[in-house]
Amino acid sequence: MLSRPQLFENMTQSLHRWRTPLWAFTPGPRWTWGVLVLSIGGIFFLDSVTPLGFVVWMLYLFPLWIASGMSVRHPSSFIFMIGGICAGMMLLGFWVSPLGIDRTIGFTNRLIGILAVGMTTWSLRQLMEQREILHRSEAELRDFVEGAAIGLHGESSDGTILWANQAELELLGYSREEYVGHSIREFHADPLVVEHILNALSAGHTLYNYEAKLLCKDGTTRDVSIVANVSWNKGRFNHSRCFTRDITFIKQAERQLAHLAAIVQSTDDAVISFSPDSRILTWNKGAEKLLGWTEAQAVGQPKWLFVPDVRLKESTALIETVLRKHIPQHIETQRLRKDGSPVDVSITLSPVLLKGRLLGVCETMRDITERKRAEQALLEANEELEAFSYTVSHDLRAPLRSINGFVKILIEDHGPALNDEARRCLGIIHKGAHRMGELIDDLLTFSRLSRSPMELRSIDPTDIIKEAWLELRQDHEGRTVEFIVNDDLPRCRADRRLLKQAWVNLLSNALKYTRPRARARIEIGWSGEDRPSKEVVYWIRDNGVGFDQRYVHKLFAVFQRLHRAEEFEGTGVGLAIVQRIAKRHGGRAWAEGRVDGGATFSMMLERVYEHDGAGIHLSAVGGR
Repeated sequence: MLSRPQLFENMTQSLHRWRTPLWAFTPGPRWTWGVLVLSIGGIFFLDSVTPLGFVVWMLYLFPLWIASGMSVRHPSSFIFMIGGICAGMMLLGFWVSPLGIDRTIGFTNRLIGILAVGMTTWSLRQLMEQREILHRSEAELRDFVEGAAIGLHGESSDGTILWANQAELELLGYSREEYVGHSIREFHADPLVVEHILNALSAGHTLYNYEAKLLCKDGTTRDVSIVANVSWNKGRFNHSRCFTRDITFIKQAERQLAHLAAIVQSTDDAVISFSPDSRILTWNKGAEKLLGWTEAQAVGQPKWLFVPDVRLKESTALIETVLRKHIPQHIETQRLRKDGSPVDVSITLSPVLLKGRLLGVCETMRDITERKRAEQALLEANEELEAFSYTVSHDLRAPLRSINGFVKILIEDHGPALNDEARRCLGIIHKGAHRMGELIDDLLTFSRLSRSPMELRSIDPTDIIKEAWLELRQDHEGRTVEFIVNDDLPRCRADRRLLKQAWVNLLSNALKYTRPRARARIEIGWSGEDRPSKEVVYWIRDNGVGFDQRYVHKLFAVFQRLHRAEEFEGTGVGLAIVQRIAKRHGGRAWAEGRVDGGATFSMMLERVYEHDGAGIHLSAVGGR
């Protein structure tokens, strides 16, 4: 019998022919049952008319040969059955054949013939079992090759494709007729690459993970990795065996990773990744520039390499939060350079996740030293400016009091002696000094806003609005003003004193610019009731003279006004105070309006989810 390695080698070499005969005399499946039956019957007839002594029984080997080539379900049992029939026919022929020699000698000859048929039957059975093993192995190998998930093909020495499996055809999109029988050169994008492959195989080399580009039927290319060697037959090139693995996705991922790596390496920010146990995994050029350690020095070191001792607890807590919650964390802190000097940095810690599994943490670090210096310088400058403004405003009150005092003395004591022009000039001086006093008062108020401490608590704005309205309406006796506050204004977190100042300024502004209206309307409400939010936006809307929206940026600037003092009194500080109060609470103020179409001023503050108190609807007619 052939050994298993020999059988496998024979099958491998014959895949492109699909079948190699095991024996040269083995008949094909064209032989039929009829031929078998006729041959046995014909031989028996010939034996029955031939005298004993002629070795006609040897012809019974012919039906055995026919049976050995037939395709049946149980070949071993079948060949034994045919052998038994032939042996029985030989015995029967002994009794019916005419005498030609002594019957004893003839019987001996028949026994020898039966023994020969038996031995032949046994030998054919062994050969048929070997052939069946070979056919099964060949079918298994063919199924393995055709059903493999990786592309396989064989080539002749000149590059002609001898066979290919279904995976390779599907990879490139060709039919078997369009691929098999053609030169492999037709399907390679780079002629130099395919020639190198063929030359290497012809020289007896084995290719491992050789990368190439193959042309698909639709015009695209696929990146493939090739593993190939050659089957040799007595020193001659039989055929090559090539495994083709699609690595297009891998190459795309490699290009994307290379692109991302180039971005990370080229950025000025430090980008560092470390494992869940806080060992540094990657270290870009930005980190080397910022902190001083090279990649070789930093990778593998604990993350605490550049964390000051006083910041260890803070850094540990941040990393634990990222590892536990898988959410990014941001902080401005300090880190240590290699030379031991501190550096102010802004840090973002982000989890590195793959299909929900935590691989590590990425730390992006930006040098904010210059920004911190600028912020500190700005803070100091603002403090100096506010102190200067407060001092100047306070010191200006003394000369103003002197001016107003002397003007009053001149008018009271020497009024009758003054002509009209002198009295007019004194009036201008008095009016200017009064306006100067208002400016100083507003400037002092504005200055105090940045320095006064705040006491934040849950505030019901309805109560504060009512207080502010009651204070202001006394100065507008005789006017018809419809004042509406919507129900259920949300509570906010604010300083009561500052919030009241803001509403006084907003209401005063609305009352002032609705003065030309015969019936003024002022309404206060809020927005955002349709969705939960951490902030609440209060608004106050009036039907006053409005303003040009193009100049809205001037409304909240100090001493900036959109109307002349002769039309509407004021210093231009009231709305700036509102904006400053809103910003101190972490919010902001803004406005919308149109000329002669009224205005809406909005203020955003932190919302508190408590509902206490009802809205009010007040109408003031004739000062009531």
